[in-house]
Amino acid sequence: MAMPNKEKIVLIGAGNAATHLAAALQENGYPIAGIYSRSSQAAETLAAKIGCIPFTDFRHLPEADIYLYCVKDDVLPVLAATIAPLHSAALHLHTAGSISIDIFKGHCLCYGVLYPLQTFSKARPVNFKEIPCFAEACNEETLKAVVRLGESLSEQVHTLNSERRRYLHLSAVFANNFANHCFALAQEIISQKVLLPTDVLSPLIRETVNKLNTMTAKAAQTGPAARNDQSVMNAQAELLNSIPAIKAFYENASQSIVSATQSTDQISKLSKT
Repeated sequence: MAMPNKEKIVLIGAGNAATHLAAALQENGYPIAGIYSRSSQAAETLAAKIGCIPFTDFRHLPEADIYLYCVKDDVLPVLAATIAPLHSAALHLHTAGSISIDIFKGHCLCYGVLYPLQTFSKARPVNFKEIPCFAEACNEETLKAVVRLGESLSEQVHTLNSERRRYLHLSAVFANNFANHCFALAQEIISQKVLLPTDVLSPLIRETVNKLNTMTAKAAQTGPAARNDQSVMNAQAELLNSIPAIKAFYENASQSIVSATQSTDQISKLSKT
């Protein structure tokens, strides 16, 4: 059994990421003093699993060494500005990919980010040791504490500032969220138009991912757009005439692939912000 660490942690959030972080923290000996969520059911469910106290009123949160925010991006700044001043001597960390570290500025003394680069679903186990985590902090001493926390959970911990983390999150959206959306569309086409079990796609999906172990995604690209086969692309786009949004998605994605095969670098054109 892992030896207890000194840092007592309160988790702000009870969703997918919080569920897996809570399990990883507990497994590595961190005492969890409470789970906060606006949803009493979510807070109670995760707290019961971890063996701690659920909270739905932020004013009643217990004292802790670390407050770890695992919530939706649109509520994160408000919660940070509300909770951090009540425990300003503690370390406050968020886990979001696209939110700046500066949301804590002026609200507490020590703050930072610990962003795990993974897709989480409550019911699906993950090996947290394999998940790359990205740390940022308000100063060097705090960064050491954030990295130490990260290294107790993961074997891959990197330091990364907020601007670069925004692009990391963007890359993750393409690699996971958009890819999964494409898989979902493919499954709907198979089940509704081909009338076959969706698992006929499984070998194709596995090979699509497995190729990336030995070659770049750009080198692995195949299909009508990679060949710039306009007749096939036009015919397939016509099949989508009844759903304009998906047709536009198909046409835009196809044109992006055509452009990628003709250019060595598209991403360098991204504006600097």
